[in-house]
Amino acid sequence: MTQGELVQGIASIAYLSKVENNQTLPTDRFVRKIAERLQVEPALLTEEAPEGFEASLEEIYERFWRQDEIAEEDLALIQVQVNEPHGNRALLMMFTVLIRHAYIRFRLQEAKARFEQSVRVIPSYDPSAEDRLYFRYCLNAGKLLADLHLLPQANEYLMRCETYLSEADDQERAKYYFSLSIVKQQLGEDKFVSLHYSGKSLAYQRKLGNPDRLAMVLYARAIQFQLVGQSKDAMDCLSEASACDWDRENRNLRAVFEYGIGRVYQAGKDYGQAVSRFETALELYAGGAFEEKSVQVHKRLVEIYIEQKDWLRVEEHLGQARRLAERNKEAYYDMELDILQAGVCKLQAREAAYEKAMKKVLEQCRERRLHDHFRNLSTELGSYYYEKGAYKKAAFYYHQAAKTALPDWSLRGGGL
Repeated sequence: MTQGELVQGIASIAYLSKVENNQTLPTDRFVRKIAERLQVEPALLTEEAPEGFEASLEEIYERFWRQDEIAEEDLALIQVQVNEPHGNRALLMMFTVLIRHAYIRFRLQEAKARFEQSVRVIPSYDPSAEDRLYFRYCLNAGKLLADLHLLPQANEYLMRCETYLSEADDQERAKYYFSLSIVKQQLGEDKFVSLHYSGKSLAYQRKLGNPDRLAMVLYARAIQFQLVGQSKDAMDCLSEASACDWDRENRNLRAVFEYGIGRVYQAGKDYGQAVSRFETALELYAGGAFEEKSVQVHKRLVEIYIEQKDWLRVEEHLGQARRLAERNKEAYYDMELDILQAGVCKLQAREAAYEKAMKKVLEQCRERRLHDHFRNLSTELGSYYYEKGAYKKAAFYYHQAAKTALPDWSLRGGGL
């Protein structure tokens, strides 16, 4: 439910916010009506943690971690208790459940809010809480931050998992190395680093024998092999993944794999095959719960149609990507869309629009500490002004790019 749906006919959203933020005590009528709407006992919303709460919480937590399933009443209990005083052990379990519950349903704004709340109350480390709890919390945070396009922060949380890895089982290690591989790839680090981590994930997945996850890793490795120019290895991964007995009835999984195959063909410049796969992925995503994920597909089609100078299709797919991304604008900023838009403006000689778009992206790179992107885009803008004979502006942006090489340089300093 949205906040409006929850309190419709009962109270205002403003009143609900005051209750949630402990600015006012709720009336008995309010509690009773909200409990009816949530289909829980009123006592669940008003009493302190029930006796044996932490033992019950651990059962709920372990079941959810293994199966991604939770009863509505258990979820309601955690949503209430997460705002009450508890030890770090209980907080780690509750926030891991709430972040992951929202994340796997692609409710990114809700997941982001829960993560930000958790950062305010959970210490970076507490020896009284098991390492396995910190490992799972950091893994979930890293995966969420990657989907929020906050790649340096995602990398930070995933690298923290290494500290707690001794407490992880094989399945958790497989998920961890896969997530780390994808983030390293997106950060643009040495491409063989991402292959190294996906190889570790693959070794665990082969032992575990889950065909869906095995295929997922193989498709990812196919893309990574193609990016380093190892086409034969890429095709071998595609063949092995296609032979896996993964769930063909799962539309979302099929869409993810079609996108992955398209990325392999795109990297190999076989644009006909790539477009065919991407269009299939769009059909599978259309109207589904994860339709927003098709933004990535539209962006890859934009790249292909830019190569082919098919400007009508470029604008069509850019527009569709922007409309889909708009639904999550409160959760994240999709920098790649603005970079693509800037590139289109430059190719079409729309200079004012290109300069404006580039400066917007640079400011976002500064705020998000995306050092490599900032350096590359500043260099590009410097070269653009140099070719125009605007030497002062060129020098400024070259200087900005050069500063990122200094070890003590902060992206928060200076202005554009």
